[in-house]
Amino acid sequence: MDWTLISSFAGALFAIINPFGNLPIFVSYTAGESKEVQRWLALFVSLTVLVFLLIFLLFGSTILKFLVSVWRHFGLLAEFCCCSPELVWSGAA
Repeated sequence: MDWTLISSFAGALFAIINPFGNLPIFVSYTAGESKEVQRWLALFVSLTVLVFLLIFLLFGSTILKFLVSVWRHFGLLAEFCCCSPELVWSGAA
């Protein structure tokens, strides 16, 4: 196993999810709720995030390829790439 890749992936995922930054937001939104509701909501949000992460882990490259093909079809990719459409269509961008 490549521990460098795993540790950098885990660090990046931790930075993206940012649990310490999201904790005050969660606490402020659920301040008036009971502990049972807070636990249920924390579990629900955690499982929802897990499902989305697994979906993008399994199908992320397919989703991105589909979006790129749709963007190319409608000519939107050139606007996002900040280059001329000729470069996008030729695959040089």
